[in-house]
Amino acid sequence: NIRYLLNDILMNLPGLKPLGIPVNVTGAQDRNIFKKVDEVFKSDHHIIVFPAGLCSRMIKGKVQDLPWKKTAIQKSVENNRSIVPIYFSGQNSKRFYRIANISKALGLKFNIAMLFLADEVYRNRGQQFEIHIGKPIAPHNLDKSKTAYEWAQWLRAKVYELNN
Repeated sequence: NIRYLLNDILMNLPGLKPLGIPVNVTGAQDRNIFKKVDEVFKSDHHIIVFPAGLCSRMIKGKVQDLPWKKTAIQKSVENNRSIVPIYFSGQNSKRFYRIANISKALGLKFNIAMLFLADEVYRNRGQQFEIHIGKPIAPHNLDKSKTAYEWAQWLRAKVYELNN
């Protein structure tokens, strides 16, 4: 009963394809993507979202997410859905982070590291990971005291606290 909002490249992995809502992070979106996202948020499916929109990056020697996008907050509030914060301990290879950093340093608009995502998943096959699950956050707690973007950064901090 799970659906993922996924980078469309990961839809090539047979196990993820039936569970994924493909998001094109490199170009034009499928015209129906916004409708599909709305439908899944209105459904009874549990939804896994990677709120940064990209995999974590190596930033100042530490693997961490880029700032989170506001979409998950907005859709959760609009559809009266609680958010369950989850911290996943997994990492990609040093090669992946190196490629991402080189691409950024060169100012490339295309995210070359993304091409290695499926390989990264397969490389971690059979590995064990720690998953820390926080207490659900009711949508009414995400009030007007902050913008959706500010709530997203607050939630990011809460998720990282789960690892302490």
